[in-house]
Amino acid sequence: MPVPGHPDRMHSRDPVIGGDEGSLRDVERAYVQRVLAKSATLGEAARRLGIDMATLWRMRKRWGLA
Repeated sequence: MPVPGHPDRMHSRDPVIGGDEGSLRDVERAYVQRVLAKSATLGEAARRLGIDMATLWRMRKRWGLA
């Protein structure tokens, strides 16, 4: 249901705000990349992200970050 004075869709290309399909994946990938860059080891990055190392490994493989 439309709300008066409120846009029906977001027009921003900023992946944090929305607009493009898959933007949540874009935000997730960017965040993981930042954490990886700030971490000395994959284990440290996985701990910071709160995920298992195997999950981080699969993410890196899927995104071509390996």
